[in-house]
Amino acid sequence: MHSQLLPSDIDEDDEGGEGPHISEQLSPHSVEYSVTRVAIRVNYGAESMPNQAKVPAHLCIWRWEVGEQNFHWLPKTSRDKLRNRLHERRKVRTFYFIFWHDIGLRVRSG
Repeated sequence: MHSQLLPSDIDEDDEGGEGPHISEQLSPHSVEYSVTRVAIRVNYGAESMPNQAKVPAHLCIWRWEVGEQNFHWLPKTSRDKLRNRLHERRKVRTFYFIFWHDIGLRVRSG
């Protein structure tokens, strides 16, 4: 994410030596801090149930989601797209939970 935020067409050697370079102004730590202030990491895949084995990582679907309390600063079209995407992901999570639970029942019943 850090490399995507830095402008690719600016050569830091041509900045004239005044002030800190762009990459120093936008450190990986500042990007990480900013992301965690406005977004949360959500698993839309399988989740472990009590008294069950840990779910394999390849069955987890992790996404960063902008917290709904931060929607107000997004443009209206982005908010609408975000709400639609969030709704779709929540539907998939419900389907995936039912599917994962059903597999567990079948395995336990033999």
